[in-house]
Amino acid sequence: MHGKKIVSEKCEITVNRKIKDTEGTYILRIKNGFIASNFKPGQFVMLKINEGGLNPLLSRPFSIFNRFGDSEFEVLYRVFGKGTGILSETAEGSFLEVTGPLGNGFELNLNAVHRVRILIAGGIGIAPLYSLPEYINNNSVQDKTILYYGARKAEELYFRHSIHSRFDEVYFATDDGSFGYKGNIIDMLYENTGGGGFKDTAKDADFYACGPKPMLNALISRFSESGISGRLQASLEESFGCGIGVCLGCVIKAKTDTGFEYKRVCKDGPVFYADEILIPEEKPEAVKKEDAKSAVKKIEPDLSVKLGNLSLDYPVMPASGTFGYGEEFFEIIDYDYFGALVTKGISLKPSKGNEMPRICETSCGMINSIGLQNVGFEKFRDEKMPFLRNFKKPVIVNFFGSSIEEYAELAEKLANIGGIGALEANISCPNIKEGGRSFGSDPEVVYELVSSVKEKIGGGLPLIVKLTPMVSDISLIAEVCEKAGADIISLINTIPAAAIDIKTKKFKLNRGYGGLSGAAVKPVALKLVGDVYNAVRIPVIGMGGISSWEDAAEFFLAGATAVAVGTYAFVNPKIITEITAGLKNYLAENGFDSIYRIIGSVHNN
Repeated sequence: MHGKKIVSEKCEITVNRKIKDTEGTYILRIKNGFIASNFKPGQFVMLKINEGGLNPLLSRPFSIFNRFGDSEFEVLYRVFGKGTGILSETAEGSFLEVTGPLGNGFELNLNAVHRVRILIAGGIGIAPLYSLPEYINNNSVQDKTILYYGARKAEELYFRHSIHSRFDEVYFATDDGSFGYKGNIIDMLYENTGGGGFKDTAKDADFYACGPKPMLNALISRFSESGISGRLQASLEESFGCGIGVCLGCVIKAKTDTGFEYKRVCKDGPVFYADEILIPEEKPEAVKKEDAKSAVKKIEPDLSVKLGNLSLDYPVMPASGTFGYGEEFFEIIDYDYFGALVTKGISLKPSKGNEMPRICETSCGMINSIGLQNVGFEKFRDEKMPFLRNFKKPVIVNFFGSSIEEYAELAEKLANIGGIGALEANISCPNIKEGGRSFGSDPEVVYELVSSVKEKIGGGLPLIVKLTPMVSDISLIAEVCEKAGADIISLINTIPAAAIDIKTKKFKLNRGYGGLSGAAVKPVALKLVGDVYNAVRIPVIGMGGISSWEDAAEFFLAGATAVAVGTYAFVNPKIITEITAGLKNYLAENGFDSIYRIIGSVHNN
């Protein structure tokens, strides 16, 4: 290997199997002799799970669990998110891009013989500790190794029936008492090693730990109180970007004489001595876990919200342009769990829209250049409204114009036809009188437009103003909308984007560019929703890249009172119903009786 300490290459998966009597935990065996022969306990590898794919985009870190023969090594993983879900379905015989061994493992001081080495593991945290006894024995050190292994329940104590053979002594603890000691593993450790005399008992022992952050923080605190934190090494977990120390995205606070400095978990760790680690102060949770569990049985969460004077049974709706005029999906889906129906954008006169091609898929979303095709006000009033008036949910009509006068005229006409719950003004459109610049980018123009529309529709019909993200200060634009009379803010509209066909050397869309929507815009949308929430007192409707109830929950936490789903409705027309159900379960499981309990709460943490 010419002196190499790390390899990065495609490696074959020889085993990828679920561990018996566990809940979604797997052993992954990978063929790579260099890593198998050279890793130290506590080191890790980076695996590119979805090669060539963008979701997940980044490689994932996994502790090296075990050596298998001279040419293979194993990792232990639990299916937790999309990445591990994909990994669990990866066939044996497939190849993964593997980089490792990485990081600094445990310092084992192999020159000190007859040491007592005490390992403290929590759940999946057994992974970096499992190979430690074998590593010590292979280096001819006659030490005693003791394992304290804790988890929430028996199913999370991996290899609980066979692990005794690797250690001189093994002690188990479960929170629910389903296996071993009932309680947490730290209390058991202190009881077994002398309680108040722990410091004296521990003076001839070295300690190694890995587990969930709360467990490690509690353990470090106890060792610090006993004055022996220098004897404890802890393997930490953080979100990694690169795994080799370049991106600086996985730092912890490490103590210094003058305060703290940031150290990289992937490069300076992941193993640190406990006396190096600065433990963050814990903030009290809004609802204790025990309370949340009991609340599941007692609470039927209320998902109803108010947008101005408009009441919604549920806080989820389609984004304008993605559900047509409501009729298109009527035979396919159940609208009962919609908060409202938002129509396609309406203009005074019919619009034919842009020439084909109008849409193209990107690696993480869709670009559309429909050109606001619509039937125009008169046909909408005569042919679409009869269906919408019989709709059981509030109807929100999106509209636009090419001048302020056109916006105001159309708003007045719509307000007078009846059967409409609210109007949504799309102010991302080009202002023809000002050379095509977006109405929504100029605060003075925004004020004049919104106030003119509000004057025409009066106070009875709520006015929603839909913002473009393409401004230097979206908070300022939102404040202007509020002062001009807007009742609700909705955001974000699509982001200008383009795609090129390298074979034809032409744009993929006839017009050249369009609006990007889908998963790619979600982080931008979340940030801007949070900005607007903190800037105005009126409700916010959040949208942009929502494809699951988890995505929707993020928007509520950021400050949205309601959310709208756009592009993903083309993938799954039933997504709104699924999001509503998921949000209800989420609130119940966390002990919240109302959606309002989480709106904007991220800003309080």
